[in-house]
Amino acid sequence: NASKLHKEFLRFQVQHQEKFYPFGISAFIHKIEEAPATFVLEEREVAAAFWLPLKHFLNPDHVSWKPLAKNNNIDYPCLEFEGHTIWGLSYFILWELFSQLEGHCDHSHLPPFYYHK
Repeated sequence: NASKLHKEFLRFQVQHQEKFYPFGISAFIHKIEEAPATFVLEEREVAAAFWLPLKHFLNPDHVSWKPLAKNNNIDYPCLEFEGHTIWGLSYFILWELFSQLEGHCDHSHLPPFYYHK
């Protein structure tokens, strides 16, 4: 399946609780004509991959709240999908993408990642 790179939509250095980590993240958006049946994974970098329908992410009924770690009393927004939890950096990257697509899809029900319930 042919894909066409559209653009990089996000670039940042990872930071948590005032600490910067020695790596950055760049996120790109691609347009594909047809979803591939399987993924080829780089096992050192990713454990699993799956397709998440846009309508699921944009449905307010699918937003929930969880702490990012055990013994952490701060809850963060996340989405549950077919046994997967989308949260942390993955949630933040998707939220940022939809923020940049404002006017094309309504994501106003999704709290930003840094929001504490």
